[in-house]
Amino acid sequence: MSRRKYVVNLDLGYERISEEVLEDILTKANRFIEERLSSHINLGKNLDVNTSILAVKDEVITFEVIVEIISSVPIPLEYEVIIDKTVGEVFKLIEYMLSEVGSNVTT
Repeated sequence: MSRRKYVVNLDLGYERISEEVLEDILTKANRFIEERLSSHINLGKNLDVNTSILAVKDEVITFEVIVEIISSVPIPLEYEVIIDKTVGEVFKLIEYMLSEVGSNVTT
């Protein structure tokens, strides 16, 4: 099993973003991860990928992404590289979606 946890504070203070908008962002980000990993990693009977994305909304919105690979055989090193790249891309996607929503929030 390989488990990686990434916590990044994007420092975007969007306290007026609704829970529904955050849920939509989380759903799209999770779908992105699943599609990206399944297109780059040969998922078979010996390999399973679990993903979890959480958002904590305080003065800023903090996202936590967990990607877990469960395998009965050793995991190739290139899979770790693919996961790192995918997580980096999903944080860019989250940041973009938040900035789009934030630019549409009126005072």
